[in-house]
Amino acid sequence: SEMSKTSQPSTSQDPIDQISLLSDLHAFAGHHFGQRNLLIELDERRQRMREAERELKKDKAPVRTWMTFGHTTTFIALPTQTALKITAADRKMIDRMIDEVREEVKKGADQLLKMEGRADLDQRGFNLKDIHS
Repeated sequence: SEMSKTSQPSTSQDPIDQISLLSDLHAFAGHHFGQRNLLIELDERRQRMREAERELKKDKAPVRTWMTFGHTTTFIALPTQTALKITAADRKMIDRMIDEVREEVKKGADQLLKMEGRADLDQRGFNLKDIHS
């Protein structure tokens, strides 16, 4: 039986119910840790974009900059100012993605706690809103 996101942990002593619960927990935890890894990858991409922007903003930056888009091996020479605008836009997109994934990771951690029958984030005082919300 598939556990819904609002289900409480089974208190049944039936081995089939216990196996089902463990299976649900394992599947959900796998997805949750995959999201955490995605968050790490996005943060690394954001850091590389910041480094690229810093290099392009230096006084001795070239007039034209070679860039590649996506996972291609094709490079395109662009004016450095255009490259800066593109990297800034990409970084903002990555920032939005990081915020979305962070929220999903937070909800996933809360759901895992509930599935395990432990105190959720509200009960632990962790469901705080940031200043910008």
